[in-house]
Amino acid sequence: MDIFLTEIQIYEITGFSKTELFEKIEAGDFPKPVDIDRVNKWLESEIHQWLNSKNLHISR
Repeated sequence: MDIFLTEIQIYEITGFSKTELFEKIEAGDFPKPVDIDRVNKWLESEIHQWLNSKNLHISR
């Protein structure tokens, strides 16, 4: 089962502002969120795939 990430987590991982995030989604340059009970969430696997495609990594 995949893990869902919140909008806040996406901001932390990418450094995007809300405006930047949704502009990238609209342009097709970032994975679209899944609507779960009217809350945007992203599949962790899709975010890792996006990061890898941009040659970026999460540092913890």
